Amino acid sequence: MDESVQPALILTVDANQRNLELLGQVLQQAGYRTLPVATLAALDQALKAPVSLALVDISGFDASIWQRCERLHERAIPLLIISARQSAALHQASLVHGACGVLVKPLVVRELLGLIRSLLQ
Repeated sequence: MDESVQPALILTVDANQRNLELLGQVLQQAGYRTLPVATLAALDQALKAPVSLALVDISGFDASIWQRCERLHERAIPLLIISARQSAALHQASLVHGACGVLVKPLVVRELLGLIRSLLQ
């Protein structure tokens, strides 16, 4: 199948399985394909996939999650960090490790989908 016709593949990373399922449902309803991962080992494998964008909820992961974010950035994959809290330090760390921005939970679906559309253009 022609790559330009296929919907974008979005890597979704979340240690919370239920949040991962909900995010996947929202993205699939919007017409995207998802590659969900809940562990660092699964993320390491997923880093080899031809993803168009990554949504990474850093909650529940240790500091090594930032190395994976850097690897996504090195592959020129747009990356959004999802966090339960808003802080200048987190925002700064996210940008330093290659993120395009930070989304604070609870996510606003319309805002999330708008950001995704703009990053995939």
